[in-house]
Amino acid sequence: MKKILLVTILPLIAMGSIKEDVASIDERLTDIEISNTQQRINVGMEMHMFAGHISNTNVENTGVNYNQRHFKNNFRLKFSGVLNQNFQAYASLQASYLFNSQVQTRIDSDDDMANPTQGSRPYVRTAYFDWRLNKYTVLSAGRLPTTFGPPEHLKHGRGRLGTYPLVSFNLPLDGLSLTFTTPKFIPSTDLSFRTIYVPGGMSDQQQPHKGEPLSASNPAKLAESHEGITQMVEAVVRPKNKKIFDSLTFIGQYSFLRFGSFKEFTAPAQIVKGQYGITDDKNIYRFSADGPKLADIQIATLYLEAQKILGTKIDAYFSHMRSWNRPVAKINALVINDGNDAAGTGGTDSLEGQSFEVGQFVSEGDSQGTRTLYGTRYNFKNSFIGAEFWKTGSTPIPNDLYSDDFIPLGLLAGEVTHVYYTHMFYNNDLSVRVGVQKIHEDKYFQQFNYAESKQDIRTIYTALFVTY
Repeated sequence: MKKILLVTILPLIAMGSIKEDVASIDERLTDIEISNTQQRINVGMEMHMFAGHISNTNVENTGVNYNQRHFKNNFRLKFSGVLNQNFQAYASLQASYLFNSQVQTRIDSDDDMANPTQGSRPYVRTAYFDWRLNKYTVLSAGRLPTTFGPPEHLKHGRGRLGTYPLVSFNLPLDGLSLTFTTPKFIPSTDLSFRTIYVPGGMSDQQQPHKGEPLSASNPAKLAESHEGITQMVEAVVRPKNKKIFDSLTFIGQYSFLRFGSFKEFTAPAQIVKGQYGITDDKNIYRFSADGPKLADIQIATLYLEAQKILGTKIDAYFSHMRSWNRPVAKINALVINDGNDAAGTGGTDSLEGQSFEVGQFVSEGDSQGTRTLYGTRYNFKNSFIGAEFWKTGSTPIPNDLYSDDFIPLGLLAGEVTHVYYTHMFYNNDLSVRVGVQKIHEDKYFQQFNYAESKQDIRTIYTALFVTY
């Protein structure tokens, strides 16, 4: 009887042991798979947080003073994947919001890339791959690193954060890029040429074969997609004899952009402010264009950066952009809801159903504009002090649409003086910056074009930038 029991029990014990071994092996294999995946995929984080005070001595030309504390958080998750030494992919998600803004104001994120402060909902900032075709050529495609270009990295005490000069454009753009790095035929110099193609996708997302009508009242006329091409040359010189400078960066860039029209949309705007006795326009408008193309725009940009000039601890940079704008379509605004309650029109007439022409893209008729940025900093052991000066002439194409700062400087025409001090902590992974901005604003870009806006603004802030 005992033998029978042993014969019966032993296989069961053995089976249980085998199951435990299999489970243990499976667990170890899973750990190995996770480990291998982690070795090929890196996850990082950036946080750029602001606390400051903004004062404005001439709000909207009314003379009413504005003084307010502000807090803002820009949070980014970063991913990089390495398939092999020739193929890598990169992506990042961002959320950008003013502290507790959702308590007082409902924020509805609408995937508007021209407005990074969209609230707590994350959105795609970058998503692209680099494919090394040979020793000298790299193909990139996706949402490219077209934000936070030079010299943005210098005030953070970091290496390059973006590829293209800040005064050209600071907006997440989807496109294809081909970069050719030449053999070193110039001593101590890295020379590269880059071509970027930015296609548009103006169509019904579910049925892209249908196209997108300009407006409900004109369904037979379809909007054109955006399209652009950029040529860029970059040279970085690191001489062996560093008496003149430690390194010198030169970037030359030319872009041609064809701005297609837009799908009609509804929004409030100050269209009839100052008319009919209206001081604050509360109307709701439906915006549309009368043609499939908004404008043809050309941009030429120069960027120079020198570090440790004449053997000192001084860095300096200069960037200049000139744009040429040739607008085509005219933009109209139809009043669909007279929010002024007829009181602003004498109490008898309603503006509902009336259409107003609000001009053309960037400017009324052909125009040129410039944006120039000068900057310098003096380096200490773990910190540096710096100063910047922005000057905008006439009506250039708006460029700084993706600023982490409280006020995107590339949306205004005028002058900006910025003085700051940055201290680095923990192997330079954490920086804290305190600064003062003085802004004299002549014009401000609103939706389609510039509007007169005589304002003097001062910002005092503290910014924390951390990278994991």
